[in-house]
Amino acid sequence: MIRPPHLLQLTKLFHIGFNFITADNIPQPNWRTNRKYRLSKGEFLKLYTDELSLLGVSFGDTTRYVMLDIDIDSPYHPNNDPQAYARLLLVLESIGLVYPVPIRSSHSGGIHIYYFFPRPVSTFRIAALIRVTLINAKFSIKNGHLEIFPNTKAYSEDKKKPSYYKAHRLPFQLGSGACLLDQWGEELICAANLTHEGQLGMFLAQAERSAQSNDLTWIERKFEWAYELFKKYIAKYQHHSSNYSEVAQEWKENLELTIDIGERFFSGEIDNKIHDTTV
Repeated sequence: MIRPPHLLQLTKLFHIGFNFITADNIPQPNWRTNRKYRLSKGEFLKLYTDELSLLGVSFGDTTRYVMLDIDIDSPYHPNNDPQAYARLLLVLESIGLVYPVPIRSSHSGGIHIYYFFPRPVSTFRIAALIRVTLINAKFSIKNGHLEIFPNTKAYSEDKKKPSYYKAHRLPFQLGSGACLLDQWGEELICAANLTHEGQLGMFLAQAERSAQSNDLTWIERKFEWAYELFKKYIAKYQHHSSNYSEVAQEWKENLELTIDIGERFFSGEIDNKIHDTTV
């Protein structure tokens, strides 16, 4: 049984709206996307507490968190390369994301790394900042390796066919195999013997500490800088009607040309007016 206060906290952290996903709670979930109607709080609570079902949510215009998804076979998973995993956290720390909340997401052994904020921030701006930052640090962002939630969704000129942010499974659903991890990606010793309710409560407590620790002022200073780089080097490959799959590598190569500017910006040599400078 999940306590009502914990359920209430979940409804405040995660987006309850269109583009949610559901699945049967099995080892290889058969995820289904629902865009016909909005997810309600009542259905959110019903599906989240149903041991036979899994629920996932997308994002609205603002978000109170970001999450990185690292699959068990990823070169960045701590089991495969602990140094790469540690470097990933250090790169994110350089832009103000100083308090990660890592969890094992399911029985598969993949990892979700959450960072929470004390108030909502622009969903697309934070997505662009994370993506630009990781590409500048030579991380490969792709399915099966490293995914960013929220993602930098494609732009759609057709209002009848809007684009959506990708959805992800919610943490700590009953029987999902989720557990708390320490900063090295190992199961948190102090949480190993907790009940499911206890682990969820500790996750929510860490979410609150993360929100108070991450430097939102420092993060938001970089929004426009990252957004300008995103528009210049990446956005043209993301239109709904494009067929850029075979040349998508080009945006990475182009964006690497900005790494010198990026390094000087993060070091404080130049400030958030960088977006006014020709790259």
